Amino acid sequence: MAESDNGHCTVPQKVLTGQNLQFEGFDAPPLVYRLVSGDIENTYPARDDYRVYNVNWPTSGAYYVSYNSSTGYDAQLSVEDVNMPLEIKVDTKKVSSIAVGTNLTIDTGGMDLYNNDQVDLVVNELKIMKGAITFAVVFAIAGLLAVAYFLRIRKK
Repeated sequence: MAESDNGHCTVPQKVLTGQNLQFEGFDAPPLVYRLVSGDIENTYPARDDYRVYNVNWPTSGAYYVSYNSSTGYDAQLSVEDVNMPLEIKVDTKKVSSIAVGTNLTIDTGGMDLYNNDQVDLVVNELKIMKGAITFAVVFAIAGLLAVAYFLRIRKK
């Protein structure tokens, strides 16, 4: 991470919607401030265990950990929705329907999830007509390993 002269990270740490946060190096559970147009719009406290579970904050605005308008902040965050492009392929060809019994591959390349994250694949609509299956598929974030995985936010 790039640091400024005062030791603070100058590049926001990316937080994905649904992710858990673990704050390290703080003397007390920190408060995360969301600023919109320079004004404090919301605050989000860490629990007594220095964690925030299942972040569901707006993606707009600027986020600062332990923000103070005169002294600055300990870390900057950016909140983003998870990007999960999905292609369903038979061999290397992208398809939207397959013959019954055909093996298929779900290509998850390009997802911005972290290595320890996981998702459930949910078939939203399934139609079987004349030996072919047509489907609509959606991803559902499955708690992103709510107990085992936390994005660590460190105080400088």
